Amino acid sequence: MSKEKITREKTSIKIHRTFKPLFDELVAEERDSKIDFMDALLVFYAKEKHPEILEAFKNQELKTQKNEKAKDL
Repeated sequence: MSKEKITREKTSIKIHRTFKPLFDELVAEERDSKIDFMDALLVFYAKEKHPEILEAFKNQELKTQKNEKAKDL
């Protein structure tokens, strides 16, 4: 992922409170921002489990996508 400072819209996602320490520790270990870490985590998971969905995302073909290209992949 690019380390450029790009202004993008953000959303919030929820995780169970019991997993928050694990999330925070992994973010600290990677020395990344929480939002960039989550982006990388989603891409990693999609590559491993659902590469066809990742390709559709890259090509802006998901039903919920607006006109925003996946630039950082």
